[in-house]
Amino acid sequence: MTPVANLLKTNLHQIFSMWPKSVVFLEIMLNFVTIFGIVHYQYSYNQQDLLYWRNDLTERPLEYMLSSLVLIITIHIVVSCLDSTILTALVRRYVNRCNKPRLYYEEHYRRFIIMRLVQQLEIALTMQLTEGREDHHHIMVAQELIKRAVNEFRASVRVLLWPNRSDLIMDPHILFHIDESQWTVLKSLGYSLGRVARRDLSNSSIRRMLNPGGH
Repeated sequence: MTPVANLLKTNLHQIFSMWPKSVVFLEIMLNFVTIFGIVHYQYSYNQQDLLYWRNDLTERPLEYMLSSLVLIITIHIVVSCLDSTILTALVRRYVNRCNKPRLYYEEHYRRFIIMRLVQQLEIALTMQLTEGREDHHHIMVAQELIKRAVNEFRASVRVLLWPNRSDLIMDPHILFHIDESQWTVLKSLGYSLGRVARRDLSNSSIRRMLNPGGH
């Protein structure tokens, strides 16, 4: 089984673990709304109140039982069709996302690790320039944050600059996986790179960031 198939299987398992409760609740609500609509319509246009329905139910219980069964089956079929449509759309959307070309994931990954590095360095430098003037401890903490950010960046670019054999055959959706929630936060804070030339996000540019002096 391919990595994409494994990911799809995992996501479908998560969907189906929540699906039965949602389906049962939806069917109960639709049955209730349908019955309420019928009763309200009959009362508004034919003046048939709840006492009428109670007496009628007592006189013809079999007919009401069969009508209820038909109603439940009809609503179940409608909900099943709706579920199939939604599930098909979710699967198609996920498969399309996983089948994007490798270059797309590489560029997305480069953007993320650069944005994350800029944010981490900005936090450390801000701490060093403001709080570090009066407290030597904050200077040490800021330097530690810078070192940690650089080390994390070096570890992240390994799959871009020095991929091993397993990296080359791994599905790009898995190999270049990023934290989407962190990506969203970075963009909301203004760290989006915008329209950057592709050459500025290439592996050679990242290599120059690691070795600016050509060493």
